[in-house]
Amino acid sequence: MPRPLPARALELLDAGRDWEAERLLAQLERAGVRDPRLLRTLGWAKLGLGDAAGAATCAREALARAPNSWESHYALGMALRVSDVAAAERALDDALQHSRANRHCLLALSACALVRGDAGAAERFAREALEARPEDREARNALGAALLTARKFEGAAEAFPDAAEILGEPESIERETLGRGVALRLAGRFREAIDYYEAVLPAAPSIEALGQYSLALLAIGDLPTAWQPYSFRWFEPGLRAQRASYPVPMWAGQSLAGRTVLLRCEQGVGDVIQFIRYAPLVKARGATVLLELRPGLGALANAFPGVDAAFTPGETSRTFDYWIGLLDLPWVFGTALDAIPAETPYLRTEPQRVERWRERLASYDGLKVGLVWAGDPRHPHDRERSIPLDMLAPLTGIAGVNLFSLQKGPAAAALASASFARAIVDLGNSLDD
Repeated sequence: MPRPLPARALELLDAGRDWEAERLLAQLERAGVRDPRLLRTLGWAKLGLGDAAGAATCAREALARAPNSWESHYALGMALRVSDVAAAERALDDALQHSRANRHCLLALSACALVRGDAGAAERFAREALEARPEDREARNALGAALLTARKFEGAAEAFPDAAEILGEPESIERETLGRGVALRLAGRFREAIDYYEAVLPAAPSIEALGQYSLALLAIGDLPTAWQPYSFRWFEPGLRAQRASYPVPMWAGQSLAGRTVLLRCEQGVGDVIQFIRYAPLVKARGATVLLELRPGLGALANAFPGVDAAFTPGETSRTFDYWIGLLDLPWVFGTALDAIPAETPYLRTEPQRVERWRERLASYDGLKVGLVWAGDPRHPHDRERSIPLDMLAPLTGIAGVNLFSLQKGPAAAALASASFARAIVDLGNSLDD
């Protein structure tokens, strides 16, 4: 006997077959059936297909017929959070008024709070959801995410399910692989993070988890093991669009005698300066070495040994036989902690430039210390890379030390208004590279 149409639609939704569910439910809607439950289910199907506006319309129609239904308020909130978090929170609050301590509403409110950056509220909602069901995995993940955002890494590591719990429920493993490992790594518990990823990755391979695994390995100095999983970074969602698309193969150790290889810059200026030390090793294999620079490094590129020519993207039509990203060079060369190329200095500049700066700084006796306190504020991890200038104030009281600001970018303006500005010589405007 065929199942009733709404029940069949629910089965399809549970199976992830949203398009089929939407088609079945739309048949009833077109026939004039306006039952609130059907409208909500149709809304869930539309939301699964990416039609958040259509889902919100269905939820509002359901509310018009059953204004005291927490399910309809909840459905509206879930549809609205795609485009209007504040409106979504109002709808979810209304849902809670009709169903006190409802875990679905609390967890949705926790997620909304995270979207607007309120980790404290996200934590409160998650803990409230856990009060009734302390072992609720979804609530534990929500609490872990809130604590992670609040930089409470130890608490986050304990909140997220561990490897044994995750492996015990294969149907949810792909959604839960990342959290605990990230928290363990950020808490400085690198060995535990490595053990965690080595337990869960075989069962649920994940590009993001591989990246986190590699960072934990790098942190303990296990470079040979770390470089291979680190090479998968270009498949992460935020980097896919930046992947190279050259019509030649990537260099992975092939003979370079008489060949030309392009070294491709990636990430920040500091990464370029750090990893360009591998250029002489590539050159020593008989290659002509080209370097594709990021903008703003033109003059500094003259100090890069082992580089035959440097240019920014689109500046040259030179052909090459292979290409490789700078941060993949340690992998190809099999770099271990005791074999990092370390010839110093490995960067040089024009003698006249050196002399010009020597003359400019000659009048300052004692130790000369350059200060940089902030990176690019747009960087997703800027909080981990920058500090307020005021934190450097105690340095100005050290006798025999001359402080120089080398800060560039928006943060440089903070020096002018600092109470100790006269104790620091600002050189930022004189630095071009």
